[in-house]
Amino acid sequence: MPHRPTRTSLIAFALLGCAFAAQTVHNFEAASVKRDTQLGLSITRSWQEDPQRIALHANHLSDYLRRAFELKPYQLHVPGWVSSDFYDIDATTSAPVSTAEMRVLLRSLLIERFDLHFHYESKSIAVYFLSQDGAGPGLRPAGPTSSSYPRISSSRNRFTVSNASMDDIASSLADIVHRPVFNRSKQAGNFDFDIDFAATDLSADTDHASIFTVLRQQLGLKLTPGKASVKMFILDRATPPNPN
Repeated sequence: MPHRPTRTSLIAFALLGCAFAAQTVHNFEAASVKRDTQLGLSITRSWQEDPQRIALHANHLSDYLRRAFELKPYQLHVPGWVSSDFYDIDATTSAPVSTAEMRVLLRSLLIERFDLHFHYESKSIAVYFLSQDGAGPGLRPAGPTSSSYPRISSSRNRFTVSNASMDDIASSLADIVHRPVFNRSKQAGNFDFDIDFAATDLSADTDHASIFTVLRQQLGLKLTPGKASVKMFILDRATPPNPN
């Protein structure tokens, strides 16, 4: 039976991580967490972050959990309201912190304000394995015009990669196919490409093929379905915070 730590131990764990990550800043100097009552299609979601402040507007608790705990959508096992209700978070620190430090501070804030009780559990779920297919022209190695660090962006029907490894590519493909993707290509090095594909939520897209077809025809890669054990974040309990 999986171990379910107490709320006290969870907060202590988060604060301990904060102590290692930020020697001078252990918690937010001031923080407000409120439910966003602006409903309807006019709602505007935003995420602003600088070294001393986060201003997060109209995001779901599930969005904050993903950011704070570094999770993919498929790793979250949460109650329905966690992905439907909107919340605003505005928090400041007494001194500048790094992005990683800010993530730890957000983690501690969520545990405290939402009274989070959670545990991790490994489950066998549907996944894809990324491998070479040999049908297409293959991948283009990153060149002198590539970005100086890995850059990957994706939208509903475009996937752009610059100076990224196959592990980076597999991880980002998971957001497109909504399943974990494990790299089994054995391709070393970093690569560049820009592909268009049919958006998965469109019933008729005559201009583009599916992401599976485009990967094979243009990059010589294939996604093979399978099963694998994946670490899941199980939210046992959470309570909407009181207005503050």
